Amino acid sequence: MIIHCEQCTTTYHLDEKLLEPFGSKVRCTRCGHIFWAEPPSFSDAQPFSDTRPFSESLSKPEPALILDEEEEAALQIRPPRKALRVLGIIILLALLALAARFLYVQYLHPNWDFKDVFSNVFFLPVDPEGNQKISLINIKKYFKENPKIGRFFIIEGEIKNGYPDPRRKIKIRGSLRTAENRVAVSREIYSGWTFTAEELDSLSLEEINKLILTQTERFSPNLQILPGKSLPFMILFPPLPPGSTQVSIEVVSSQKAQSPSTP
Repeated sequence: MIIHCEQCTTTYHLDEKLLEPFGSKVRCTRCGHIFWAEPPSFSDAQPFSDTRPFSESLSKPEPALILDEEEEAALQIRPPRKALRVLGIIILLALLALAARFLYVQYLHPNWDFKDVFSNVFFLPVDPEGNQKISLINIKKYFKENPKIGRFFIIEGEIKNGYPDPRRKIKIRGSLRTAENRVAVSREIYSGWTFTAEELDSLSLEEINKLILTQTERFSPNLQILPGKSLPFMILFPPLPPGSTQVSIEVVSSQKAQSPSTP
């Protein structure tokens, strides 16, 4: 039987025995077009009208290529080329946007490491509490005798800002634990919370609390600390809980300061 490509009108000679009873998909070997071919006994189509010159219509028909099941399945799942081009353009634009944001963030914060820049580009809070780059230094733990309070326990030291920006509200937690590692008492303070040795020797617990409430500038949690700088802190445990044998201290959180200022 003779068939013709619907796209380039190439003529083919095809053994109708190779076709399925209701027809098969065939590929034009010249242009690659896929079309449907039906045996003469089943096809109700009108006779093909060849509009080419008479000399070309007399050329020897070429063999047609019948698709097997695997090729047909591949054609069915093959996405359109236009959709692939659109998807590729979208991916390229997204990559360019991420690259531009990465360079912009790095330009604004040249001291940030790659982890901070990466998290800012993708809006990922890798350090939501702001405690990973605040270090504790010069820690001292000791008992103090006070005629008004008695014997109480003190933890004092400094925090150091390892962030590339100023920080404020740096909260520190001190805990006293029993021999079974249970928390006997825990206190939280902000850095900058300190007393002089004379005050610790003479003030009562009520006077200490009143001093904290009245002198807001001295005990303000909004004291800012610049990058690389340190700030003192002090934690009081009056009176010492019975049975406490272990001491732990940790940085709980900090906040980024809006504008830098020297503490």
